[in-house]
Amino acid sequence: MSTVRLLLICSILGTVAFAQSAAQEGKLQRFDPQQADRSLDPCQDFYKYSCQKWFSANPIPADQTVWGTGSGLNIWNLNVSRETMDLAAAKKSGRSQIEQQVGDYWSACMDEKGIDASALRDLAPELHNIAAIKDKVSLIDEVAHLHNTLPGAWEGGNNQTNAPMFGFGSTQDLDDASLVVISADQGGLALPGRDFYLKDDPKSLEIRNKYQAHVRKMFELAGETKDAAARNAEIVLAIETDLAKPQMDNVARRDPKKLNNKMSLDQLQALAPNLNWKRYIELVHASAPHHYIVTSPDFFKALNQLIEQHPLDHWKTYLRWHLLH
Repeated sequence: MSTVRLLLICSILGTVAFAQSAAQEGKLQRFDPQQADRSLDPCQDFYKYSCQKWFSANPIPADQTVWGTGSGLNIWNLNVSRETMDLAAAKKSGRSQIEQQVGDYWSACMDEKGIDASALRDLAPELHNIAAIKDKVSLIDEVAHLHNTLPGAWEGGNNQTNAPMFGFGSTQDLDDASLVVISADQGGLALPGRDFYLKDDPKSLEIRNKYQAHVRKMFELAGETKDAAARNAEIVLAIETDLAKPQMDNVARRDPKKLNNKMSLDQLQALAPNLNWKRYIELVHASAPHHYIVTSPDFFKALNQLIEQHPLDHWKTYLRWHLLH
């Protein structure tokens, strides 16, 4: 076996065997070459040779969605972080400025009764802004505000950007890594991707029904009557389903050539004229890029039509939901 292959095996085994479950073992694992399953031929299936033994000894715990070699270390880090914040919050005197800031922040976050009592009060100005939208031209102002306000609005994902209406953020150019450009991405869904809205198998139908019930309950918690909340939940599901239909599926999105649609600002404006892109860019304080990458032109064409098709009140309901969500 060549020196290069030996180094490759050592490197991968070092990664695979680096950490063990703190929850299961109470310790972090050190590098252990014995993690390799020497009953298997590495030249036939190197992945199983290096990983299968660890997988067999470390099933995913019932309270976890994923589990890997770094999961134990992550749980250990979370416990240390919590203990640090608990101590800072409990310390009554002699706290440093940092301890005071950390302790007060932690205490505020853990005050669930206080948070519940003030939630609608703190949301009221935001809900008022949405209610005050006068026309569809002004929708872009609220979308820009939500994109500036909500976490995750700039983080593209495998399926879409989890942001109201569409995604928008910076990225490296797909042809020239020295360029940082702006990407306009399909988005607008609260469920993880388009298939959750379009599949008709029993499990998908069950998820959609539970999702609609969740949206209805959120509107009720925001002060709406049961009847109004039920109607608005139907509106949200209808708009998000319409947004899901023109989205590029996750298999197609694995091909960078299909995402690499370079456009100027004028071309982007022509693609979706019902969105005032110049206004939006000013509101989100985006600098002028070399060009724009529009990951899914068909989505933006359809979004432009959907703005016309759905009444303004429906769009306000949709934006209100994404604020609550």
